[in-house]
Amino acid sequence: MGDSIILEHTVGRKVVYEGIGLHTGRNICITIHPAPPLTGIVFKRSRRFIKESVKASYENISQSVLATTIGFNGTGVSTVEHLLAAFMGCGIDNAIVEVNGPEIPIADGSAISYVKLILDAGIVPQRSSRRFLVIHSTVEVREGDAYLVAKPSPDRSLTIDYSIEFDHPLIGFQSISWSFDSKRFVREIAPARTFGFLKDASILRTKGLALGGSLDNVLVFDNHSLLNPEGFRFTDECVRHKVLDLIGDIMLLGKPVIGHFIIHKGGHRLHHKLLRKILTVLEEVYWEDVKDVVCNFAPPSNRDLFETGVSGYSSSLEFPDSNGSLLK
Repeated sequence: MGDSIILEHTVGRKVVYEGIGLHTGRNICITIHPAPPLTGIVFKRSRRFIKESVKASYENISQSVLATTIGFNGTGVSTVEHLLAAFMGCGIDNAIVEVNGPEIPIADGSAISYVKLILDAGIVPQRSSRRFLVIHSTVEVREGDAYLVAKPSPDRSLTIDYSIEFDHPLIGFQSISWSFDSKRFVREIAPARTFGFLKDASILRTKGLALGGSLDNVLVFDNHSLLNPEGFRFTDECVRHKVLDLIGDIMLLGKPVIGHFIIHKGGHRLHHKLLRKILTVLEEVYWEDVKDVVCNFAPPSNRDLFETGVSGYSSSLEFPDSNGSLLK
């Protein structure tokens, strides 16, 4: 086992990304900076000549409507979940994210653009050992027929069983059982895009939401079909995106988590309820206590990105479906 696997990591250099905010429709720029060990992920909101900081933590969740928003005292940064998922999937423990607007750019609706950005920056080990959070007993939250259960993992991995159900012929019931591995994250989860329904668009926009949504950054369904001409990247892309959102929300606990999550009809509000409840059943450990699975959390490489078929930010890519065959 290489020494770098057991250490915290940050980005190797400053990198910049500019794009549209999904809900505000504004053009927004973010700059990701290296950060010292034990910093965690910190967002710095730039407003005029003032920079206000907020740590990516469950304690700072301020809203759960269609995205994860963190903030306090009127300072907030929304739609952080895809970037946070990319940090977790790339093994980044510490970074400063400077943002000049109220939300993180949506990119193509997935996390793959942020994975590429992080890999372009380089991933640098630091002189601080990684610590993990292990679930040692079962907790659950429910809202009607939706539920989320977190329990100990028999093989000491991070395993996610996620299912969704929508009354649409192209979605219906979808489920996935997936165990975290950074290389598999890059290939199987990071490219999955957010999705929505055309019938909801006008209602959301009257509420000041989804103002930046388009076929470039959202899978859009009408009553019978998918409107995006390129089609799906995965046959079960919608449920895979739910896994992506959950991984981003789990990152708000501050450390990689070892446990088994079972979710049906979940969303950010349910995820956030669990984060607050799960604290009583988490034990913080060093890598020696989870050495059998610590390699699953090792940073990926540019080769892993290349194997997704991603060569930029184009959505005309090849990805494997749930059975391993390729979709175009």
